[in-house]
Formats: sequence, C-alpha cells, structure tokens
Amino acid sequence: MRRISFFIFALLLFQTVISAQDDNEDLTWPREFTVKKFLITVYQPQLESFKKNILEGRIAVSIKPEDKDILFCAAWFKAMMETDLDERIVTLKKMQITKIHFPDYDNQKVIDKLSRVLEKEFESWNITMSLDRLTASLDDVEDLKTKSETFNNAPPDIYFRTIPSSLISIDGDPIMKDVKDSGLEYVVNTAFFIVREKGKSTYYIKGGKFWYQSDDITSNWKATEKVPKDIMKFAEENIEATKPDSISASITESPALVVVTKPSELIQTDGEPDYQSIENTSLLYVKNTESDIIMDINSQEHFVLLAGRWYQSKTLAAGDWKFTEPEKLPEDFSKIPDSSDMGNVRASVPGTQEAQDALLEQSIPQTAQVDRKTATVEVKYDGEPKFEKVEGTDVYYAVNTDKQVLRIDNRYYCVDNAIWFVSNNATGPWVVSDKRPDEVDEI
Repeated sequence: MRRISFFIFALLLFQTVISAQDDNEDLTWPREFTVKKFLITVYQPQLESFKKNILEGRIAVSIKPEDKDILFCAAWFKAMMETDLDERIVTLKKMQITKIHFPDYDNQKVIDKLSRVLEKEFESWNITMSLDRLTASLDDVEDLKTKSETFNNAPPDIYFRTIPSSLISIDGDPIMKDVKDSGLEYVVNTAFFIVREKGKSTYYIKGGKFWYQSDDITSNWKATEKVPKDIMKFAEENIEATKPDSISASITESPALVVVTKPSELIQTDGEPDYQSIENTSLLYVKNTESDIIMDINSQEHFVLLAGRWYQSKTLAAGDWKFTEPEKLPEDFSKIPDSSDMGNVRASVPGTQEAQDALLEQSIPQTAQVDRKTATVEVKYDGEPKFEKVEGTDVYYAVNTDKQVLRIDNRYYCVDNAIWFVSNNATGPWVVSDKRPDEVDEI
C-alpha cells in the first residue's frame, strides 16, 4: 500500500509543482513546498566540495502525505554556480540530482521523476549565498575529515576461541561495593553479576543458568554447582528473571568465560576455522562463525570486521591485531559478490554500491512522535551523582548510573531510547528536551 501511494505521489510531482517560495523571501532551512496534498520538506544541504564552478553535496528530503506516515529520502546533488568575486556572492544556476535513495524502494522511473521535480524546484528558488560563508562551510567539512583521522582506532584486545565462550566486561579495575547487612560485596562497574563474600577471595558469576567461581577475577573461571546460600539468595533477589530464548535454552554445557577490564572483542568459531573460498577473488572466509573473518591469500593476512572497523593479523589465535584503513583493504574486497555469505561486509568496503547506500542512509533523518505528557525517564545513581569530564570538552558524564547522563553548563541531559531529556538537577525531574545539546558534537 505504501509503494502504491508513493507512486501516485511521484506522478503528481511530475505533473505540477506549487512552490511556497517568494522571490524576495530570505533563504532559510528547512524549506517547504506542496504538491496536491503532499507536503515536501527539504533540509539544509550538507556541502562536500566546491571545485571550479561546481558545488556538490547531499540533502535530506521528507514527504508527508495527508493523514499518512512521513517518508524520508536522501539525495546527492551537483550544482553549477556563478561566482561574483567582487561582491563575494555565489548564485546557483543549474542543479542536477545525481542520486536519490529511498530505503527499501528502488523503482527507478519514480525516482527519476522525483529528481527532475526537485531540480526544477531548487532552481526556482534563485539560491544565492555568501562566498565567504560557503568557504567556511567547506572548511568545516575538511575539519571534520581531519578529526575523523584522529579518532582512536587502536585495536581492542581481541580474543579468539574455538569453543563456546562468553565475554564478561568490567569497566576498568573492579570496584567493590558492600551489600548492606549481608556480608557480601559486588562489582559495581559491570553489567554482569559478580559477587563475593567479604574477607574471602572467591568470586562468583551468575551467567544464564550457570554459576562460575574463581579466586582471580580475570582468569581461571570454572563452572560450579557449589554456591554459598547467601550469594544464591542475593542473586534471586537482584537478578531480574527473564524467559530464556531458544538458543539459551538449547545450551547444555557451560560456556567458557573471558573476563576483561579493557575494551575487548571476542571472535569464536565452532571448532577449528572452516575456510571457504569467495567466488572470483583470492579471498577465503571462515564459515563456522558468527563473526566476519576474511583471509587474503596474497598477503596471508586475516581481516575481521568489528563495530564497523577493520583489523588485520597474520593469525587468529595469537594475532598482533592492527587497525586497517578501509581504503587500504585488498582490492579483491570490492569484488566480493553481494550473493556471497560475506556480501554483508560490502557496506564497509569503499567504492561499493552498498557503501554508498550506507552513507546515504546516514543522511536520512530518523524521527518519532513523543508524547511530552507521558514520556519520562528515571535515573538512579549508586550513591551521590558523580561526574567526570569528557577529555577535550566542557561536557561531564555520570559514571555511577546505567543511564547516559551529561552535565553541560549546569544543566543535565539524559538520552534514553533515542529521546533527549533535560533537567536542572542530576536526579530530575526530567522533561523532553527541544534539542540535543550542541556540545555533544565536541565529544
């Protein structure tokens, strides 16, 4: 039904456009115009380059049919500009939409019609802008590229296992907290249940339906059925009961534990790695794993994709992992067929259609209706609220709560389920915020 209504909309677009822009009106963003019963919103262009007299960038566009859900698309454009150096003014003379991307929609005829309508509408606005402002905007783009090159791409500790294993993360050295009137203490800086009896060296972890114990919090964890009664009771009172999924229910033997205090990743295979060839390439992939692991025969290097970043090493088991710039991946990565079991990694390989589509997806705004009267968040701290500064910014973040709370200019912001809340106090009350703080971009 959605595709039919969109096709009708595109035909209406092709027939007639009613512009809401007066010739003398200042250019502001977002811009709106109407087509029959459709409201079209064009958001501020994101500029990417200005070479000779050609300006390139991308824009987000929303389409709101009457009484129907809003639709979003992203478009890349190329505009011919006329530059007046004496007046320091740039005027758009011709606009070309080079690509439009609708998620899950690929009717090229409809998209071509929409492209022509947008081109016609943009040119009717007689867009002019300050050359100095345009240059400054492009400088910002270059600054952003420079900042991206300074991101911390140091590899995490990468563990490789050939048996069922689970990664247990502790945020730094363990911080123990007493459980009042119980004789117990637990690790507060982890999302996992790690506890011990005060004065004793043995730690216990509850993982799913299994218990583990060790005298060293980061190693030598063994499954056990002998758990002190007071710890068992504490677990029953504080671990929220959940119905196991089909995978968890099918596990009959306790997985091995990998307990870490630094940023880490776990890659595991079902037994020794099962290498399979990738058609029309000199690449092999590991079939018996949930991870994306590729071996380049020419260089004898393994590549693994973790959290959107590529890392490489000669070996999996004792690998000296290092970060790999996507542009420096072996050439055959771009030849991986989209029908391959490894086709999903193409979105992380520069130059592929999937990588371009992924960039376009990021240009499309994600929106949701929020009822200000009912939307709320509850923030609980482990003791008094404690904040630490984010290095290189004037932003402080809460370190003793499971919520994401920031302190900015003596106001407090919490983002929960993609909704921003604001308060004058660290503990609330919280109300929906009209905007995301600009300082967040500095992080």
